[in-house]
Amino acid sequence: MKYILISSWLLTFFIGASYAQEDPCLDCKLNCYEPYFINLDISDSCQFSNNAERFRENLSALLYDRRNPMWTINDNGQWVMYYHIESWEGPVTDVAINNLTSEYEMLANKWLEGLTDFDAGAPENVTINVFGFVFNEGVEVAPSFYDTYGNYPIVTNWQETSESAPWQVVYRSDESEFNQNWYQIDDFDSLKVIGNNSASYPNAVFTPTDWESYVHPEEVDMFYTKFWHKTTWDAVAQRQYLKIGGCITNYATGETLDDVFSHEMGHCFFHDDLYDNIKYPCAQGLSSVMNSGSVFENGTWVTDFDKVIMRIVWEAQIYRENLSLDTDNDGFCINSDCDDNNTSINPSAEEIPNNGIDEDCNGADLVLSIDVFSNSKINIYPNPALDIININVSDGIKYMVTIFDLQGRKMINTTNQSLIDLRSLPQGVFLLEIRDPSSGQKITKKIIKG
Repeated sequence: MKYILISSWLLTFFIGASYAQEDPCLDCKLNCYEPYFINLDISDSCQFSNNAERFRENLSALLYDRRNPMWTINDNGQWVMYYHIESWEGPVTDVAINNLTSEYEMLANKWLEGLTDFDAGAPENVTINVFGFVFNEGVEVAPSFYDTYGNYPIVTNWQETSESAPWQVVYRSDESEFNQNWYQIDDFDSLKVIGNNSASYPNAVFTPTDWESYVHPEEVDMFYTKFWHKTTWDAVAQRQYLKIGGCITNYATGETLDDVFSHEMGHCFFHDDLYDNIKYPCAQGLSSVMNSGSVFENGTWVTDFDKVIMRIVWEAQIYRENLSLDTDNDGFCINSDCDDNNTSINPSAEEIPNNGIDEDCNGADLVLSIDVFSNSKINIYPNPALDIININVSDGIKYMVTIFDLQGRKMINTTNQSLIDLRSLPQGVFLLEIRDPSSGQKITKKIIKG
């Protein structure tokens, strides 16, 4: 009987060990996601990688097919929103609006922290601009509000509680009417406001009434996100609206529940709810503002994992493709494998000198090593590239970039640019030269425009 008991224990042990080895939460693509971990405190790299992978899978339709506010922030440093006050306690004051706008800007900048460590060309900060104000029927507006914001587009006696905006929105390209289906359009920057939609909403009161001569106080002609408020709980957000209903703790001053505010703003940037155990079975205990149990970190609820996701989102906004795929199944993904269709080319491959092929993906054949350049490290990716190639140079040295075709003709010439637009080039092979104007030192790398 003792022998049987010991055997049963051993059988249980080995079965348990087998289950542990097959734990899907321990199966992760570290090589694919470590590039997103730079200068972050990664407590569990496999957990970070696993959940980042699930995030890509769950949000792929948005990530690569739709622009979010990060794109326009990169373009002009602005995030333009308008206020929709569906209900409010007491009169809406300019003090409350000022504080809410400041809080919005503070949290937006917290979300951007750490992006430039990953990509020097990423946006470093953002200014929040206000397009206008919409007040539902019954909302009281204080005189002080009009003293400060009376020159903005204002709509009162509004009766809608939907995502619709009260203004006439058209496409910039041909000024055709936009039907306000915010889910189908790629880029909100392709739109602009040209007037009031008073025909559809005859009970609403609009100012200004003359848009032809109207000059906006902040010189903006379109909004990106509706900042939506009501007194009952309704916290939800997407790129086109940020609703924090029931989250105002002081209506006179506009103080909010910062953790909810920060969480919902994450959705504007395409972040997902990690507490969904079906979509994220390995997220238990993961520190994130998008997970259960908010974590106050560095003055905000945005954590290092949230910053990893922001880097993935930023990359998706720029390249419109998934750079963490391993097409040739060699253990290295597009973001580190310079030819992900060839298993003999990857960062662990042995370099063959002088054959014109960069087998180990260090940036060049052995005769053109670019590991160190004027005592600075250089990272150039992706390669092959579709529209944009990224150049990261450490220590902030000045440099010149020239791209030649194989006949030696100069195709692109620029200075200190971390993002090089390749859209003017045809598909093919080119030589990218980086030169230090002070020392004259230069390196050359073969790049492929896909």
